[in-house]
Amino acid sequence: MNKNEAARAVHSAFYRIVRTAAAPMNLTKFFDAKIEDTWPDDNSPSGWRDFWWESVAVEIQSAAAARREYILGFGRKWLKQNKARKWSAVLDHMRENLVPLS
Repeated sequence: MNKNEAARAVHSAFYRIVRTAAAPMNLTKFFDAKIEDTWPDDNSPSGWRDFWWESVAVEIQSAAAARREYILGFGRKWLKQNKARKWSAVLDHMRENLVPLS
C-alpha cells in the first residue's frame, strides 16, 4: 500500500467509527491534527472504557487486511500511547511495520 492509499484507508477507517456533527476533515487537516484533538467527546459505552481506541484501531487494521496486509505493533495501546502525536505518525508507523498477509 503506498502512502496515498494508506492515508485514505486510515482517514476513512477513522470516520467509519467516529461520526461527528461537523463534516469530516480533509486529508491534509486530518493528518496534521493530533490524534487526541480528533477524538470524540462522547463517553464510551458502559463497561467498555477503551471502546473508541479499540474500535478505531480494529477498523484501521481491517482496512490494511482488506489489502491483504497487517500493521505490526498497532492497536489500541499504540493509539493511546501516541495520542499527543499527529495522525501522520500512524502513516510513519505503517510505512515501517506493514507486512503482507499470506
